[in-house]
Amino acid sequence: MKRLSKKSWALALALAMILSLFTGISAKAETGGLVIAFTDFDETEDGQWYPVKRQDDGEYQSFIDINVNSEEILYLGWSKDNPVTEEQFNEMGLLVYRIEGDQEEQYGGSDIQPYGYPLDIDQNVKQDGFYVVRFEETGQYKITINGNSVIINVNMPEFGIYTDTTYDLEHLAMYDNQVTFQTDKSSTYYLYFNNEDVQKIEFDDDYPYAARWEDEEYSEIEVSRVNPGDDKVWKIEVPAGTTDWFDIIYQATITWKSDDPTDIHSEQREGRINFNPEKKGFLVADPDWRENEPPHFREDIDAYGWSWETRIMQYQTISLADIAGDTVTPISDLNSISIVDENNTPVSENVAEITNTYEDNGDVKNYDTGLFEICFKRLGEYKIAYDDGENTSYVGISVSMPEVAIYSSDNTSLQNLVCVRDGWFTYQPGET
Repeated sequence: MKRLSKKSWALALALAMILSLFTGISAKAETGGLVIAFTDFDETEDGQWYPVKRQDDGEYQSFIDINVNSEEILYLGWSKDNPVTEEQFNEMGLLVYRIEGDQEEQYGGSDIQPYGYPLDIDQNVKQDGFYVVRFEETGQYKITINGNSVIINVNMPEFGIYTDTTYDLEHLAMYDNQVTFQTDKSSTYYLYFNNEDVQKIEFDDDYPYAARWEDEEYSEIEVSRVNPGDDKVWKIEVPAGTTDWFDIIYQATITWKSDDPTDIHSEQREGRINFNPEKKGFLVADPDWRENEPPHFREDIDAYGWSWETRIMQYQTISLADIAGDTVTPISDLNSISIVDENNTPVSENVAEITNTYEDNGDVKNYDTGLFEICFKRLGEYKIAYDDGENTSYVGISVSMPEVAIYSSDNTSLQNLVCVRDGWFTYQPGET
């Protein structure tokens, strides 16, 4: 490499300083500007996941491609080993520009924030430079900090779920690789493969399919080709009344387009897209338990569901709510709820009880609004009915034998059940 003379070096430095006045590029840009990269993830001993930097230097570029409406955790730095700290982010500020041809316009449809570690995570795993990034529209964007920039290309997903066969942003049903479906009506979705550089796609045998635990097939969801012999589009049908989450799992081989028939390249693609029922209406959840305190009403929407499992003769506290959008309203009136059988016929107190009070050292106290105590004295399937004055809604209750109990013989039948967990067992000394 030819070494610059002192005079040439001085001229080069002066030129760089003059250019920075016009471009807004700081001295830091002269040493590499900004770099951006995807992250890997690691796990603490207690099972908490957190982002870590990738080791390959080639991952750190001045541009990156991400999917629209997808929350990505990315590394942003002045270099691989010199991250943009949260303090620098707050002091210098970050600007986003949408690029249209030769024009750049400041853009507000993005969300870029420093990654927030869980409060209880091991402090030793924390690192600077990780940011949560999301864009609501496709296109090309420039991210600028203190005059230094990287480019983010925001695209439609390669494997996307749509509500219509137009396969555009308006009908894209995925958000963070998840789809939310309504439970009170049937829904039809389309899995569409989108990559103009691919000549063909072939799914492996038995893919794609709907699955739940341990990737076992969830037969309630029908997945089928739209056009025979064409793996590019698949129809997904979700029946009304479906309240289970499930994943669509795909595994396929793509073949890239090529002008040379002797130079054909193929790649494997695999992944999963999560489907979740929309949480709305009358639902049930476990209370919010806190150490050395009585139970509290559960505010977390994700904790609620359409059914509950309990054990015979066990008193359990549950949280009942009416959910609309992001609002969780506790059920406040005991008279608005009742226990019914599978035919919606009310049952007697000899079968089941529900109350909004509990006993504490001999004193009867009221639960927080929205909390109720239930106890079932018969096995089987039941419901809690909620009458809001206009409509009646239900959550299912399944009653089974206890996990831990005392029996009068080694035959663990209901007839021989004496005492369940957390119950009181009274015996006569000397008797067997």
